[in-house]
Amino acid sequence: MLQIEETADARDRYIAAVIAGVLLHVFFFFQFASYSKRGEVHWLIFAVASLFAGFLVARISRLHPFRACLVLLATVCAAQLLLIVADVVLTDPTAHNLAPFEFLAILFFGSASFAGAATARLAAD
Repeated sequence: MLQIEETADARDRYIAAVIAGVLLHVFFFFQFASYSKRGEVHWLIFAVASLFAGFLVARISRLHPFRACLVLLATVCAAQLLLIVADVVLTDPTAHNLAPFEFLAILFFGSASFAGAATARLAAD
């Protein structure tokens, strides 16, 4: 198995992916409102935002752009899991009864970030 050696500098570049994931989650899912006051998620706009986030993250993290996009999506999913736990524990136990489908939608529409990373990689070559 081929192992790719990463330097501390390369690992620090994943911080941009984590920040982008947190910003995507706050803007599209959390919105600093309670569960009953949050609006509907506009999935196509989320996909376009993921595309641009993937492009920017890939430009910053040139060593492993697709791994950085994976970190971005994992961050959005982790933030959503924390939001679901907080909503279920603090407000309404039935608030997220379709939680698995929320994650499937995040992964499906968020996978546009990989297209953004591929575009960034092509533009860099």
